[in-house]
This record gives sequence, structure tokens and C-alpha cells, in this order.
Amino acid sequence: MSPKEKKVIFIALGILAIILIVVKVKIGSKQEKTILQPPLVRTLKIAISNKDSDYIYPGQVYPRYESQLAFQVGGKIVKRNVEVGDKVEQGTVLMELDSSDLEQVVNNYAAQVSSAESKYNFAEDNLKRSEQLYQAGATSKALYDDSVNTDNVAKAALDQVNALYAQYSNQVGYCKLRADKSGIIGSIAAEEGQVVTAGQKMVTLVQNNQLEVEINVPENRVDQLKNARKISVGFWALPDIKVNGALRVISPVANDASRTYTVRISLIDPPPSIQIGMTANVSVSQNDSSGAIWIPLAAVYQKASSPQVWIVNGNVVSLKNITIADFSGDQVAVSAGLGKGDVVVTAGVNSLLEGQAVRIGSDS
Repeated sequence: MSPKEKKVIFIALGILAIILIVVKVKIGSKQEKTILQPPLVRTLKIAISNKDSDYIYPGQVYPRYESQLAFQVGGKIVKRNVEVGDKVEQGTVLMELDSSDLEQVVNNYAAQVSSAESKYNFAEDNLKRSEQLYQAGATSKALYDDSVNTDNVAKAALDQVNALYAQYSNQVGYCKLRADKSGIIGSIAAEEGQVVTAGQKMVTLVQNNQLEVEINVPENRVDQLKNARKISVGFWALPDIKVNGALRVISPVANDASRTYTVRISLIDPPPSIQIGMTANVSVSQNDSSGAIWIPLAAVYQKASSPQVWIVNGNVVSLKNITIADFSGDQVAVSAGLGKGDVVVTAGVNSLLEGQAVRIGSDS
């Protein structure tokens, strides 16, 4: 190897050594920087105070009373006088059926009534004459009895056609579907031109003078709902409105699928802006005098059977056992293990180690 080649190799090795030294220094500085920067944690400082336990249930606004209206006779709808959402008074005609065939039947029976009345009047006159003759001895008992029988038959025939006339006259009236109460049209199940049968639901009439919210409550909350200190109802579409509520009824049977109980909450003096079908949130408040401490669910660390929390003391974390008494949404009630002034880590609990140094950020 020539001296020139040796010189080139020597220079290349020198440059490589310098590069390795620079890279090592940078890696070492990064590791040193990582080690020197403890993780930043969010914390909560415990302050003991009684809490109003609020349990919030989603629900929907319903009327307390609603009627499913139907025609008492079948036929073809020829007129619909209302739309969904219309306000109607009691007795308002909502729909009408074609009554022409029934009116013809009524006219036929009206003629039969006139004929039967004439026959009955004629039989009555004959009976009076026969009775006078029989009392005078001018006719036999058999002829008198025949007159009595003819009069009874005429009377029965008149009663029969009168009953049929009244029946079909009523059916003509049934061709008009009327509101049985004042309220709002909630739904309409048929249109003009449709042929319907007697008893088929046509219109849902909602009585909006009493509104309530339907919610579903798990079985472990039923007794607390019965003993609620306060029930208030908010509405998604009306964020500025809160209405007091009162428990009206709890279903005695749980839903097969969800295993929850259907509950109806009556709205006390609801404003006119609350409409049927609105989405609502029912907040059930119950005074919690147990002295439990409420912390975020995210603060609970549990690897074994006993739940724990990370306590920060002098910027060092350590685990502490706690006893959980209750749950409410994303909060848990701790009945033992925490005291006033304890600083609890509320985020990132699964990435900490016992005795690890941490930096404390703003309290949550």
C-alpha cells in the first residue's frame, strides 16, 4: 500500500470517529433530557362536602292522555278536514265517509215507516169499531179477537221498521268522525279515497293539557327515584328552560331486553314552547349525607380486586386503597381511603409507577 492510500484511509477513519462521537453525544443528551423530565399529571385536591347526587336519564315528552279514533262503520273516505298538528275542539268533524248508500237505505226505511204507520192506524180504527160492535152484541168474540191480533201485528211491524230506521240513521251519522275531546292531531293513518273498515284506527288525538316525560330506570335506582329530593327536566331543543317534575307512575314489570323500568314523570306547569315528542333529560337529585367523596372514574386504578388511586405527595406518586360506595355517570363515590387535602391523579393512571416523580399540572 502506497503512502498516499494510507493517508486517505487514515483521514476516512478519523472522520468516521468524529461522526460516531457526535451521534453518541446527541443520543446521550436526549436520554439525559428524558430522564430529567418527570411526566406531567393532572390532579384533583380533595375537599370533603356533601353532594347532591344527580342521576340523569334521557327521555321523551308524551301526552298523559291520547285517543285512537276510528269510524264505527266502513266505507270510502271522501273528505279529510285536518292535518297533523292541528288544534281541534270537541265535536269537530275530522273525516267523512261516503254515506250515499246508507242514506238510500235510510230513505227506504223512512218509506217503510210511513207504510207501517198507515197500516197500524187502519188496524187501530178497525179494532175500535170491532170493540164497539162486540160490546153491543153485534159481532162475535172471534171477530173481535182477530181485530186485536191484527192491531198487535201492525204495532210490532211499525216498531221494527222504526228501529231499523233509527239504526241506519245512526250509521249515516257515524260516517263523520268527530273529535271526542279537545286537543291536537298527533297522527293520521288514512287519506281521501281510501276504503277503510269499522274500527280501523284513523286519527290519534292528543290532549296536550297534561304533559309528561317517559324515562327508563335501572332496578337499582327505582327506590332512589321514589325518595328523590327534587326532579327537574331539561330539553335539548330548549336549553334555557327547566321544568319541575313529579313522579307519576313506575311500571311494575321490567323491560325484557333492557331490564329497566318505564317511568312517567309529570311536568309541573310546562310552558307552551314544550312540544310533544321533544327530547328531554330528567335530573333526579337526592341529598347524599353519607359523607362520600366524589372523584372522576378515570382516577381509579385497579389491577387486583381492590380499587386504588395514585396520591401525589412531594411530587412523588404512591398507590392508596379506596372503597367505592356508588357510581354516577363518570363519577364514583369513595366512602373510605381518602381525606381532605389528598391530591389524586385523575388522568394517565395506568402509566405511572410506585414512587415515580411527577410534575403537577392544573387541577381538573
